[in-house]
Amino acid sequence: MQKKSILKAFTLKRIAIGIVLSLIIFTIAGFFIAPPLLKWFAVKKLSEQLHREVTIENIKINPFALTAEIKGFKIKESDGSSAFISFDDLFVNVQGVSIFKRGLIVDEIRLTNPYAHIVHNEGTVYNFSDLLTPPKTEDKTADKQPLRFSLNNIQVVSGAVDFIDNPKMTEHSVKNLSLMIPFFSNLPYFVDTYVQPSLSGTLNGTPFVFNGKTKPYKDSLETVFDIDVKDLNIPYYLNYVPLELNFKLASGSIDAKSSLSYIQYSESEPSLSLEGTVSLENIRINDLTGNHIFSMPRADIKIARSDVFSRKVHIAWIAADSPSLTLMRGSDNKINILGLIPEDNSRKDTAPVKSSFVLDTDEFTISNCSVSFTDLVPKPSYKTEIGKIDMKVSGFSTEPGNKTSIDALSLKLAKKGSLNASGVFTLTPITAEVKFELKNADIPSLHPYYADKIAILLTSGNLSASGTALVGYSPVKGLSASYKGKAMITDFASVDSINTEDLLKWKSLYFGGIDVKLEPPSINVNDISLTDFYSRIIFNEDATLNLQKIIVPSTSEAVSKSEVPKDGKLRTKDAAPAAKKVPVKFGKVTLQGGTINFTDHYVKPNYTANLTEIGGRISGFSSKEDSAGEVDLKGKFENYSPLEITGKINPLSDDLFVDLNVSFKDMDLSPVTPYSGKYLGYTIQKGKLSLDLKYLIVKKKLDSQNKVFIDQFTFGDSVESPDATKLPVRLAIALLKNRKGEIDLDIPVSGSIDDPEFSVFRIVIKILLNLIVKAATSPFALLGAIFGGGDELSYVEFEYGSHALSEQALQKIDTVIKALYERPAIKMEIEGHVDTENDMEGLRQYIFNKKLKSQKLKDMIKKGETAVQVDDMTILSDEYEKYLTKAYKDEKFPKPRNVIGMAKDLPVPEMEKLMLTHIEVNESDLRLLAGQRALAIQDHLLKSEKVEAERIFLIEPKDLLPEKKENVKNSRVDFRLK
Repeated sequence: MQKKSILKAFTLKRIAIGIVLSLIIFTIAGFFIAPPLLKWFAVKKLSEQLHREVTIENIKINPFALTAEIKGFKIKESDGSSAFISFDDLFVNVQGVSIFKRGLIVDEIRLTNPYAHIVHNEGTVYNFSDLLTPPKTEDKTADKQPLRFSLNNIQVVSGAVDFIDNPKMTEHSVKNLSLMIPFFSNLPYFVDTYVQPSLSGTLNGTPFVFNGKTKPYKDSLETVFDIDVKDLNIPYYLNYVPLELNFKLASGSIDAKSSLSYIQYSESEPSLSLEGTVSLENIRINDLTGNHIFSMPRADIKIARSDVFSRKVHIAWIAADSPSLTLMRGSDNKINILGLIPEDNSRKDTAPVKSSFVLDTDEFTISNCSVSFTDLVPKPSYKTEIGKIDMKVSGFSTEPGNKTSIDALSLKLAKKGSLNASGVFTLTPITAEVKFELKNADIPSLHPYYADKIAILLTSGNLSASGTALVGYSPVKGLSASYKGKAMITDFASVDSINTEDLLKWKSLYFGGIDVKLEPPSINVNDISLTDFYSRIIFNEDATLNLQKIIVPSTSEAVSKSEVPKDGKLRTKDAAPAAKKVPVKFGKVTLQGGTINFTDHYVKPNYTANLTEIGGRISGFSSKEDSAGEVDLKGKFENYSPLEITGKINPLSDDLFVDLNVSFKDMDLSPVTPYSGKYLGYTIQKGKLSLDLKYLIVKKKLDSQNKVFIDQFTFGDSVESPDATKLPVRLAIALLKNRKGEIDLDIPVSGSIDDPEFSVFRIVIKILLNLIVKAATSPFALLGAIFGGGDELSYVEFEYGSHALSEQALQKIDTVIKALYERPAIKMEIEGHVDTENDMEGLRQYIFNKKLKSQKLKDMIKKGETAVQVDDMTILSDEYEKYLTKAYKDEKFPKPRNVIGMAKDLPVPEMEKLMLTHIEVNESDLRLLAGQRALAIQDHLLKSEKVEAERIFLIEPKDLLPEKKENVKNSRVDFRLK
């Protein structure tokens, strides 16, 4: 037992010795080793960093009281000539509780006899300017937490400042400066006692003292400073800011009457409160060249009681009177006011700096503000004035989620426009809901912004709108916006800047029930109304439309021919990504009192036409695939010819849908004489045009019917024109006109609208031109297409040697009679032809047969039978040998005889051979046959009594043999139309 007691006592003794030795080492290190080491290290490092000589007389440390004291500190000028910064003594008392509070807590900081020697050289250069730009080092503390601290009882005793202003050759001196600051902290903590706040000293020999008034209360101690400043010249003191400013404060003064209250509570943190009023007068800010940027005669600020330590300022109201702002965007695309604050290029990160500072403003008013904006980017430059801006805002705060009310906002735009608005907004997150009413905003004033994009000069136009706009922004979702309301553009007028003629104008364009969203994008408009509108369409002398030259292509949009593949097709890699489809819906579009004027400068003389009284509606179409709008439009051509468009259409869907009927009645054709003269070589004496068009487009496939009806079309005098066709257009018109003087055409057109070569207009024109060509080159083919029979109507074939009309020939001639009857303006020439070989043989055979028929006719006469035409008679087979023999006997040519001199009886073949051999046929007989054929057809035409004799002409052929036609006999009669 005794042994254990001895061991225990020995152990305690060893611990006590260890503690004593540790205290001895701690005391020696704290009092004797650490101070010289810190002095050496501080002098070395500060001299290196500041590039100036730094000296310290002594450093004292009390490790038990946690105090430190620096004596005889001095920083010399960069040239080493004199002291730049110095002080006699800096005393700091740190609390041990700092370890547990995880922050630096200082009970007292006392600075004795501090001194600063400041020299102002040229511009913004000071003797310490080289110290303002920190060295560029890698930021290794970006993710570290900020230092937590609580600095209490800060005292400056007997300070002094000498300020040498070389440019102004003046000196300023502050002596006996004394400053007491009770508290400065970002750590919620308070000590037992605090110094009373105060500031005193002498400025250029004039003493100043700011002492707080202490108000003892039961649980607190409050000290109040009354601050009264009058007519403080801001520009004078702003000149001493050690930074290069990008603006110049030309004038401005401050009046301030406020109080600063410091309250020390017994059981809570102290507070520093500020309240009072501040007035700014005659503020004027210019740029460095002296141009006006901002001015304001007066602004008054009422500061409600605000706790400075809690980083919250409460403004009761702000009233600004007649501020004026001059904004300018330079040709470098920079805004003048954004360049007033120097950029800090030392920061590499662009992350926003979070601040716990809160500003609350109960009411903010601006009266009679004016803004002048000049934009040098567009050419010509753009300048506008916004005046009489009055605004009242209440409940403003930088607190997240706070809703600020825009009680009223009104302003006057250039000329006669105005804007009134009200609403709410928040700063965090950024949102705004604004109700506004815009009246008579002048559209032509925006001319510089579109002058280089479109060749239009707006001579008048006013924009009015009213509704509610919602705007929001978040870093994740980006910008969102929507608008509900209505808008109207009135008294709009524009001039084609190339032709300097009216282009487009209207009295009123109204949009009602607008609902537009940015994300997801959508456009809904319930009602669109266009009233008293006018449009001018001009076909220029260079064969282009004025509308083609309205849009001026930008350099980036222009594509050279070398960039286009030879086949004209863009490859997949060339194609731009498809844009996101925006849902669009229109309720009803109403048109009233419209006029379209068309002028053609390409033809001489010029042609002008007017489409008037355009009105109607288009209702219920959208970008949905299954929707289609009802179309019902009407108008008049030159005030009397009616135009009507009805049906369904959906121009907004991916697959265009069109089901329209277009009816155009009784357009007088005489005014289009410039076209007929130029291209057809004749004026138009009279005629009326009517169109009936039906168009159906489904899945990009077009089926159309183009019915053209022309009544009483009549050419006038001939016109000398190098562009006129040499084809017989008069004949073409005569072929197309029926007996009533009407031309009725039905032209079907179909195809794919995806085909870049497809054009309905081009196809219709091509068909019409083909009709003229066909009328000129193959007129009977055109008649055959109308009446049947085709191109075969141009001739009638005959049996060889005969001029008798066959049944097939009669049918063909009847078709020609019908065509001539329906086309009374047509005249026809008849020209007979023969086949010189086959018709000669056929004519022999014809004469031979006629001789036989003559014998039969004699017998019929002897018997008293009714006589008929020889050509109409028929020899029966059992009669053939009888009448052949008689005819043979009557022939006078030498015949074979017997021994007694009598004519021998011969077999049938021998008689036929001898008779045919002795029948002579010459060219006269062939020419007679050709004439008989022509006469036979003429006789049949005239006997119909549907064709007048003066319209039929027999032509003596120049050559009995006709022009060779494939698969057509030469033994024929040809027709030609005139």
